[in-house]
Amino acid sequence: MAVLLAAPAYAQSAPTIPSPITADDSSGLEDIIVTAQKRSERLQNVPITVNAIGGDILARANINMQQALPQIAPNISINAFATYVSPFIRGIGSKIVNIGLDSSSSVYLDDQYMARASSGLFAFSDVERIEVLKGPQGTLYGRNAVGGAIRIITNDPKPDFSAKGAVAYGRFDRKMAEGTVNIPLTSTLAMRVTGNLDTHDGYVKNINPAFPAGQNRNMKVALGKLLWKPDDRITVLLRGDYSWKRDFADNTFLALDQTAPGNVGVALGGQVQTGFYTYASGLSRDKSYQGKSVSRGTELRADYDFGPVVLSSITTYRHSDNEAKADLDATSFLVLDGSATVDFSKAFTQEVQAVSSIDGPFSYTAGLFYFHERGAYGFCIMGPGVLGVGTSLCGEQGTRTRSIAPYGEASYAVSDAIKLTLGARYTIEKKFLDYNVIYTGPSRTTEDVNPDPRSASTTIEPSDTLSFKRFTPKVTLSYKASESFLSYATFTKGFKSGGFNIPAIAAPVSRVKPEDLRSFEAGFKYSSSKVRFNAAAFHYKQSDLQVSTINAATGATTVENAGKATIYGLEGDGDWALSRRLTLGGSAGWVHGTFDQYIGTSYVLSASLPACAAAGGLGASAPSPAACLGYSAVSGNFKGKRIPNTPRFTGNARIAYEVPLGDAGNLKFGANAAYASRVMQTADNLLSLHPTWLVSANATWTSSQERIFVTLFGTNLTGEHYTTDQAQSSTGGYLTVGRPREWGVRLGFKF
Repeated sequence: MAVLLAAPAYAQSAPTIPSPITADDSSGLEDIIVTAQKRSERLQNVPITVNAIGGDILARANINMQQALPQIAPNISINAFATYVSPFIRGIGSKIVNIGLDSSSSVYLDDQYMARASSGLFAFSDVERIEVLKGPQGTLYGRNAVGGAIRIITNDPKPDFSAKGAVAYGRFDRKMAEGTVNIPLTSTLAMRVTGNLDTHDGYVKNINPAFPAGQNRNMKVALGKLLWKPDDRITVLLRGDYSWKRDFADNTFLALDQTAPGNVGVALGGQVQTGFYTYASGLSRDKSYQGKSVSRGTELRADYDFGPVVLSSITTYRHSDNEAKADLDATSFLVLDGSATVDFSKAFTQEVQAVSSIDGPFSYTAGLFYFHERGAYGFCIMGPGVLGVGTSLCGEQGTRTRSIAPYGEASYAVSDAIKLTLGARYTIEKKFLDYNVIYTGPSRTTEDVNPDPRSASTTIEPSDTLSFKRFTPKVTLSYKASESFLSYATFTKGFKSGGFNIPAIAAPVSRVKPEDLRSFEAGFKYSSSKVRFNAAAFHYKQSDLQVSTINAATGATTVENAGKATIYGLEGDGDWALSRRLTLGGSAGWVHGTFDQYIGTSYVLSASLPACAAAGGLGASAPSPAACLGYSAVSGNFKGKRIPNTPRFTGNARIAYEVPLGDAGNLKFGANAAYASRVMQTADNLLSLHPTWLVSANATWTSSQERIFVTLFGTNLTGEHYTTDQAQSSTGGYLTVGRPREWGVRLGFKF
């Protein structure tokens, strides 16, 4: 990525105390060092597509990683709803991610694989850089990295004392504070601790005073590292982190088909909002969507440098909890009453790896990865609700996952210019459905999501087991024509494990098969002191891809395997340092993805609203009989339909300008404009997000000694009205609105 959007990164193949690496020409572009292949390398020498983004750029723009990635990296989008996040890279992603199913792109915090990536993960402030690896990473980052891998790399402790901090205030009473301190405890031991708070009011107005405005947030995160380096050979790094986040995210009713006789939006006059961010009079929410996530993790990494090879042990543990409460019909009517869900995950990983030096023509990386996760998911839809007067529907499912995978990758320099790389990973994985409890019975007055197994109205399903074995190879041929130009071609396979359809509102719990992908990619990288440009073309063939849809029998959101799909596209990213002061940059991506074979289900409302009203189902405290919930599931051939959750075109243009002020300090200006075209939200292509342009800018004054800074920032400066998520439901569907225009000021120090 650009110097404008990627701060100077540092060598970090093992957790050593790094030194900065920059270009010789101070008026040119800085070198970017990444560890995408488990070793420190110049970005321009890595024969895969990698976008690297510096942490200080995120801070100056005052946007978190979740917001930043789609705006500055091509062909990537983040599907976000309350505390949940799911990345889509080049059309590969998963909208439903819980303890039954997995993400299609691996997310790492330092060297820890994050099985359940909640949005709190994207809030850490002391970030050195983010690396986005495009395409299936079937060897080195193999577990569920079918779409790619996102690596969040935080700063390690340094040998000298330092401290930095900042506070910020912005629109919607946004208040932020962060601080980091680095303390050398002895000549061989150093500690680094960071923490930050972020709160703001909601930007979706609710006329009901009983509920806060939607999209307000309260978030707290902390991270600490302890680095011990007794000599040049041994390095031990211990990390602990904690994140806590609570969101109030209002769903706004969306009419899917204005002509449908059972469309709730039609029956209500098509008005749920008087404005894009305001609910209409008389239609205030009877419940507010609330999301809460808590995640805490530890990582212990030990490295021993034997000279020709560095041997590493990486041990991690993570405990994640998520809670959510929702108004399912997204209106003040009790068409569907509220629901509550909870889920937790406890994950342990152990990895042993050996990384050779590159002193000769041959180099290699080899390792063994073990993963174990235990989790549970519970839900409850309180009555009066979908089942009629005085009824509830609750369930709980528990799962376990065990996975072990040896992997290796070796490169041989056939000549000074040509290098051949071969890699492979063999994964053996088992998933267990330990229990499935379904409760239907008397109404619950509290949001209890633990069904009583002693109840006569409780169904207990026997356990189930799934087993997967996959061999995922990789072949790369690269050609280094000069120090400035690298070209490469790669064939690789990737797979995403299958699982169980959770939550389940009926027995038995359906199975989901693994998703497989074959990838061909070719690209080139060019760099000089003034210009950097990287581009790639890719072609994917998917089979058994996992697609979110509606269960025709129950009306619940579920995941099923589509037959086949083809995805291909182009992307490029470049920067140009016109002078010491001015840098221009931009990126563009195009993705064409369609189903080759998929007989799926469209969801069409067909209930009679007059019949529902006559049955007493639309009153302020009325029951919700079956007459209110009629819908039709229409089977259809989706061949040729676009892959969901993937804009066909993405791009951004960016500029950075610096004004030296001598003893008065320094001024830096930056601006970014990002575009995403229309995005299909469902496999039948009935729901879509409109194209969006998001423009942001910032201006920073820094003192001459770089001890104090002040930043003015603005995001969505054009006031674009856009949505970030849409989904179908038995009442017609809902959407989540994107953040409006925001601005603020940030003051900070460092020494």
